[in-house]
Amino acid sequence: LLRDVHLGGFQTFEDWGRAPEISEIAFQQNDDTRFVAKGSEIQTWQNEDASISQEKSFDEIRAVISTFLATKGNAVRVIGPSGFGKTRLVHQLIASQAALPQDVLSENQIVYCLYEDVKDRLLNIAREIADSGSRALLIVDDSPDSVHTRLSETVHRDGSHCHLITIGVETKAQGARRNLIVE
Repeated sequence: LLRDVHLGGFQTFEDWGRAPEISEIAFQQNDDTRFVAKGSEIQTWQNEDASISQEKSFDEIRAVISTFLATKGNAVRVIGPSGFGKTRLVHQLIASQAALPQDVLSENQIVYCLYEDVKDRLLNIAREIADSGSRALLIVDDSPDSVHTRLSETVHRDGSHCHLITIGVETKAQGARRNLIVE
């Protein structure tokens, strides 16, 4: 059954990489520990690994996110002030290494969108992806916190192999089940 679905505003990893804020600005990678993983899932994870909530370098936070999405949950919320490079960070998480096909951060699984461009149909399309059982990593930039919560519920549907990363300035999802917050 083919459905007439308008996918304007959704982009592949390659298309997303052509945006000026990605293609014209080099990612500033160093060993500074400037990323922190938060949320109730991290508190549980600390029982297994006490270092998990400490400040992390880029490589360390990439490993935390990849492990979390592969084993502990389906949704990540990246937060911070406007202009601090959250979008560039998420792009670099995927671009930073040649991922294995089963890696949830593999660029061939990316569906990127800017919330404002797709807000009227985002939840329905996310539900379609989740219900199809397709492996996908949906990245929603400039996502309101309430939309993250609804999308998180969608990617957690039974049979879903969809994962989610939303980017925003704040969150109240600290206690949300199977969610990771990166600041």
